[in-house]
Amino acid sequence: MKDLGTLPGYVSSQATAIDNQGRVFGIAEKSDGTRTAFVWQNGVMSEWFNPATQTVANVAIANEGTEAKNTGTWSDVAADKPNVMLTASLGTVTKSTDGMAPWGWTWSYTPENDIPTLVTVTITANDGEPDHNLSTVTFQLAVRNAPPTVIIQNAPGTVPQGTQVRLSALVSDPGTHDTFSNYQWTVTCGAQQIATGQTADFAFTPARAGEYHVSLTVDDNGPAGTNHSAPATAIVLVTNVFPQGVSAGGPYLLLEGGSLHLAAAAHEPDGSDDTIYYRWVVNDNELPATGRCSAGFAFGERI
Repeated sequence: MKDLGTLPGYVSSQATAIDNQGRVFGIAEKSDGTRTAFVWQNGVMSEWFNPATQTVANVAIANEGTEAKNTGTWSDVAADKPNVMLTASLGTVTKSTDGMAPWGWTWSYTPENDIPTLVTVTITANDGEPDHNLSTVTFQLAVRNAPPTVIIQNAPGTVPQGTQVRLSALVSDPGTHDTFSNYQWTVTCGAQQIATGQTADFAFTPARAGEYHVSLTVDDNGPAGTNHSAPATAIVLVTNVFPQGVSAGGPYLLLEGGSLHLAAAAHEPDGSDDTIYYRWVVNDNELPATGRCSAGFAFGERI
């Protein structure tokens, strides 16, 4: 226990805090009740005019839509912890009063969109005293653009060849006011590029059976280099459709020893570019006559 004395003209003093440098802070009081803060250091007591002082990190960085945080410390020689008010020019600041001075504070803010320039944030401490009652610190806030996220909607797992596949883009972005452009659709089958598109809605018609790979990217209106989405992908399996409407006419009456020329008709579904191959088989209860790869076929009596 050590008697610190008091300030000239004051009748009493009470220590309230000590810092890591060994300085003692407290309140001195006059006979009329007037109070002031003091600091005692190296055996000397003097009036302390600094209000709730603070320290802070220099820069807070966050992506749009993501909470930015910063922390600092504050202290007040009067140790009137409940009376010190902390406010922020942007966002929210809360103070801690646990333990001994200096105490901590935490600042947070969730930006809706990227900000092209640094923003100065000011933290103000007010101890409520009539004189010397404000203290401020500032730091810089940097808010970066976040790229959009895109999903391919309505992709069917399997479709028959010649069936139109209609797709749409579902885009989300942490920037609540971002706009989207530069839709890039690509459809490939094997090493071949089948179709491309540049709008939010897209359709293509697979002409052949196979495994079709669909890819989509989109940009938001943020700075170049930060605004391009990762690719969204989908796989569409296209199944083969057999030729339709196969007919060779008939029935026909053919006398023994005669000949008959037949012509077949068949077609693929709309949108297909398959080649149709024909195989003819004529059975007269003996060895059959056969033909291949032609829509026309002729046969007669075999000896």
